[in-house]
Amino acid sequence: MSRPYLFLRELLVDRSDRLWNALRHAYRGGGRRARWTVRVAGLALAAVAVTQLVPTLADEATPPANETLLAPEAVTSDSVVVLSGSGDTQLGADNSPVAGGSDTEITYATTETETAVEPPPIVLSNDQSISTRIASTVKVDPRSVTALLPSIAFAGNETLLLCIQGSGLRFDASSKGFADDRKAEDFIAEGDLTGLLRVSGSYEAVATFVNSENGLRVWSSNGAIAGKVLSLSVVALSGPSIDRDFCDQGRSQSVYFQALGLGMNTKKGGVRLN
Repeated sequence: MSRPYLFLRELLVDRSDRLWNALRHAYRGGGRRARWTVRVAGLALAAVAVTQLVPTLADEATPPANETLLAPEAVTSDSVVVLSGSGDTQLGADNSPVAGGSDTEITYATTETETAVEPPPIVLSNDQSISTRIASTVKVDPRSVTALLPSIAFAGNETLLLCIQGSGLRFDASSKGFADDRKAEDFIAEGDLTGLLRVSGSYEAVATFVNSENGLRVWSSNGAIAGKVLSLSVVALSGPSIDRDFCDQGRSQSVYFQALGLGMNTKKGGVRLN
């Protein structure tokens, strides 16, 4: 309770006690006029109390002039679009009408989405001047079912696709006896231990893959390897790709596995050791 109210209450209590004692003596000793005087004085006292108490309570309920109400915090979002303008009637952010005559700002919360950018498609390189060195004939034991291909050399600066295939043949590159299929951003290999081997990447990476561990191993899936033929295709691309359609657009070379002049009736001569 505030100070003005406490002071007023104490003042009214003190004055009412004094007035009541005086009126009580007058009431006991007086007649009808004294009784009416006491009643009128009581009503006047009540009126004075009301006229003094009500404005005081009203002043207490009114907030000080320097106090202001805080506006609610604005909702934050990824991005905000602000529209400014004036007109007779506009819709606010909550679809409620906004009176015209002054500039209004309407905010809408939006969510930004990211669009993935697809890489450009792989195409044939404009420079197809590829230098490839490989033996056209490989001599093998007529009874053998496997053979090691001599080292293959490439020259150039473009990304290369090498396709090796052959009827009735299988190919084993890199680590022998394991399927070394690989897929990286700058090098792809697929078809190891199958009849169609495709390797794509830089010239150095392709040569290292097929020539490791004494060269590419080739074996026949039906009988001896002698008499078999493999086809080797090389094409320059704008990036690594093992698309089979590119294999038919490259420069092709053939390698023939020729049997040595050996037979079951071949006689071996003795060798003298000194």
